[in-house]
Amino acid sequence: TSQAFDQNTWMNAGLTPKLAVLSLARNQLTYVPKTIVNLANSLEELYLDKNAGIKQFSNGDFGEKGVMRSLTTISCNSCYLNEIQDFSINAASNLQQVFLESNDLITPKAGWFVDLNQLRVVSWDQNPWLCDCHSSGFRYLLGSGANPTRRALQNTVLCYTNFNGQYLDTVPLSNLTSTN
Repeated sequence: TSQAFDQNTWMNAGLTPKLAVLSLARNQLTYVPKTIVNLANSLEELYLDKNAGIKQFSNGDFGEKGVMRSLTTISCNSCYLNEIQDFSINAASNLQQVFLESNDLITPKAGWFVDLNQLRVVSWDQNPWLCDCHSSGFRYLLGSGANPTRRALQNTVLCYTNFNGQYLDTVPLSNLTSTN
């Protein structure tokens, strides 16, 4: 397994302009390789599964907003991911599927899904969702009828604590913001 992604390997082989699916799964990556952005014109699917060192998606990991127009699928299952910075994945403006199962995500945030109007599937089971006042912005997003990503996000956050076994979108917003 490798710890670094060397884009020159792909460039020298002449594959970069044609590369549509890239799996970097089961490597020892500790971050999303910045060189992924150089595949912006062709990359459709990116698989980062089972890289235990990837703990966050940072702004710029997928380039600037709208750069990765061809990317439709991001999968980062079982990576111990515990943070996604707001707007970090919206560079993939045509993103349709996000798979983040079996990570350490605690609080879903509305900013993760800004301008992802093509989003159809979000699969992020097996995360220890807390469902507390920090989740209220995301809960508000779920109740917003004007949001095009709403359907993909409904019934996806199963509360781990507080409202154990209940989907976040069924928890009244007032219960999340109360000071009890």
